[in-house]
Amino acid sequence: MNTLIASLILLSSALNQLQVTLTETKIAEAEEIPVTVQVEKRSTTRQIGGNANELKAMALVKKYSIEYNVSAVDMEKVMRCENNTFDPTLQSYHRKKDGTRERSFGVAQWNLDWNDITYEQATDMEWSIREMAKSFSKGRQRLWSCWRIVYPPQKG
Repeated sequence: MNTLIASLILLSSALNQLQVTLTETKIAEAEEIPVTVQVEKRSTTRQIGGNANELKAMALVKKYSIEYNVSAVDMEKVMRCENNTFDPTLQSYHRKKDGTRERSFGVAQWNLDWNDITYEQATDMEWSIREMAKSFSKGRQRLWSCWRIVYPPQKG
């Protein structure tokens, strides 16, 4: 007799995740195969991480990626690289040559030293994500150092 242990994970809509687990099954020649299926609902909040800022940011990414016809996936990848906590007031940890911290803030890490924006704008999640989508729509993804990390230039 053989023993088979298999697990399958099925993803459902954004609201639920179903996990189907096939439990230990004994297989013999010419014998029916008994299968036990367990279904478990999981909360989307737990799946995403439960961070309220993250949930809000992802909703805004979806909204503005549609409005500006840009990739929500690209925006999310860059944003996760820039600020994986989704803290709208986070300052960059990057140090300049003089040892001071770079003055980049927010979920999209807008740099106050070379952009004509205020701290209040950079730390406003909606403004930050909308402006990121606008910039992406104008082909200015390379303003973000994380764009070059997530999508390194092809050598050729």
